[in-house]
Amino acid sequence: MAAPFHDRGAAMDNLADSLRAIERDLYEGVLDDDSWKRALAGIAQLTGAPYACLMSRDPESGYFEFLETVDTPEAAIKAYNDEFHLLNPINTLPVLQRPGDQYLDTRVLGSRLEKLAFYQDFLRPHDISFMMGHKVGIFEGVDCNLSIHRTRGEAPFDEASAALVARLHQTLERSFKLRFRLRALEQENLWHRGALDRLGCPILVADARARVLQTNQAADRWLHGRQSMLDRTGQSRFALPKIERALRQACGAEGPVRSTALRLPDAHGAGLLIAVPLPEPQAESRGIHRRAAMLVVLDASAERPMPRPLLQSVFGLTPAEIRLMERLARQDSVSEAAEALSISRETARVQLKSILRKTGARRQQELMCLATQLGILPDVAPPPPAA
Repeated sequence: MAAPFHDRGAAMDNLADSLRAIERDLYEGVLDDDSWKRALAGIAQLTGAPYACLMSRDPESGYFEFLETVDTPEAAIKAYNDEFHLLNPINTLPVLQRPGDQYLDTRVLGSRLEKLAFYQDFLRPHDISFMMGHKVGIFEGVDCNLSIHRTRGEAPFDEASAALVARLHQTLERSFKLRFRLRALEQENLWHRGALDRLGCPILVADARARVLQTNQAADRWLHGRQSMLDRTGQSRFALPKIERALRQACGAEGPVRSTALRLPDAHGAGLLIAVPLPEPQAESRGIHRRAAMLVVLDASAERPMPRPLLQSVFGLTPAEIRLMERLARQDSVSEAAEALSISRETARVQLKSILRKTGARRQQELMCLATQLGILPDVAPPPPAA
């Protein structure tokens, strides 16, 4: 028997109220994290799921990675990051390519779903049964996708569930665009002079033509005593060939970008100068031309290394990548590091490849040398001689 008309009308009113509440939370969530999390939780509840998360797709590897989670079990997040992200079937499927695209695992994978290792070894042990995805769009260079999960024993997502999320797409797209732009502006503030001034060592931003684009106060003082390094042509430009070459390498003007460290001659004040590729999103958000690099000047007599949090932010390294670097700095092989971190060798190799790409280092040995010089990792003492 069909439900009475007034019952159907009440249900439709409740649905409309739920959608309006989620839309309100999405817009308020542009500035308020609690409202943002409430909106994502509301979307999950709207589809009969306990939790949802945001996933980002790496444009080079194609792998989906956690971007933001709401109520997702920590054990599941750790297991996915450490190993199972490599097995996610949608890494290699032509899905979630355009804004508004949706993915229902049962619709795409059918009967194959239950046989996949990703489901048998990862989802089921973590009490997850089925998944639904919705591509929101690409914002500030970040590929954003909603991933909604049902717990074991629940029915698969159906077209009705997908339609409910689709009704929110326009609001999702607008709110995501505003929130990610705000985040980009906040990240830009890290590079404002006021923030750089709080650092004890000279920090400069320069382009591939060796033009100085930005400095902090310590860098101004450092440059003042080294005017012979500069070529005055309307704006400061490094004229020292060693620095010019380091900047070209860090900006990718001579092939793939790579970080470079060089010792300054005594005539210019003994010390270590490191040219680090400035990530493209940072350069673009500041209106700086894409080929730009950050110069870090470390005094040879300084006892304190370059602040680790800033350089982690510059390189964009994940906590998992930092942990792998720490193991490699202790002279572990990739296989030994993987075993110590309880991850697969394939995952360790993927992480190492990502670290090399982000830092501009060409080889593992060059990476370790750069990491030690920058103070990201402490110097590793050699093993004591055998008795």
